[in-house]
Amino acid sequence: MTTKFRHRIGRRGACLAMLSLLVSSVGWGTLTDPPLNYGDLPILNAADPAIWGVVQIILGLIGFVYVFADSPATDRYGFQAILLAPSIWGSAWLLSVVVGNYDGSIVIGLRQATLWLGYALLILIVSGMIGVEDLNREDKDR
Repeated sequence: MTTKFRHRIGRRGACLAMLSLLVSSVGWGTLTDPPLNYGDLPILNAADPAIWGVVQIILGLIGFVYVFADSPATDRYGFQAILLAPSIWGSAWLLSVVVGNYDGSIVIGLRQATLWLGYALLILIVSGMIGVEDLNREDKDR
């Protein structure tokens, strides 16, 4: 049964499942233990931290639903959903460091920007991969 399930979702589906759960987990952490504020990150201060947590949970759930898409062409919507959260966070950190709005250590700001934007890059790379198992998924639909 495990083999059938693995072939059913493919490598991209497995990566999408893992990354979707990670996005939802970060959102759950933000929701259950929200920071008081995001300091000098103006983009993130536009909404309450609990709202950002709920948004991340929803994006992760949308991504997880697309794990079971019929072909690699339709699971791209799941990858697009989970790409939003790290892109927003990484851009907020980078913008605050570049503009000079971040009062903390520049090293910490750059580390956070690199972490979130690197995570977004990982999602982009995985979403562009098509392996043998994924090609089999595509052939099955014909």
